[in-house]
Amino acid sequence: GLGRNRKEGLEEGWQKSRRGTPDRKGRKGKNWNQIAGENRPGKEETAALEEFFGAVLKNPREHQPCGKLEIHGGQVYWEPIDLPSAEGIPFLRRGLYLGEVKKGRFEPSQSLAMALPPGECAALCRLSPEDERVIRYLRGETVEIGKEESTRETGWVLVCAGDCALGWGKLVKGLLKHKYHAGWRMK
Repeated sequence: GLGRNRKEGLEEGWQKSRRGTPDRKGRKGKNWNQIAGENRPGKEETAALEEFFGAVLKNPREHQPCGKLEIHGGQVYWEPIDLPSAEGIPFLRRGLYLGEVKKGRFEPSQSLAMALPPGECAALCRLSPEDERVIRYLRGETVEIGKEESTRETGWVLVCAGDCALGWGKLVKGLLKHKYHAGWRMK
């Protein structure tokens, strides 16, 4: 009957996955645990990450010894050194999603913005929580920023409402272009 065919289909799918059919990323029969050693940053990724973190963090060298970086299809993750082994356990992400390396540059993630304390960040755009530009930023609009409101004139900045991090923005000629996920934007 129907139950038996469904069970056979599930078993067949399981057997195919064990034999090594390509997954959605094109890797054949490998999971994160198996490929972890194969995904260390290359020269291009390392240069992009060093450029970004060197410009954004106050003391970038302080953060290096406490974890390791993993890259999967351009996606960069930070994994604590003391993370327990997950041998045989499938998972979506192992560690903190930092962002993505695209065409030799690094684009930070919202996860990194939420995890990074503003006090450790050298590239800040701090607005008053009452400022109407905070709402405009959260709506996904480009906003004008004065030189006194940001610690840098161009590049990536952590946008804060007071001491609360909201997300990333890119400053270009006094304009703050948001990097705020479309699904999170206010209406």
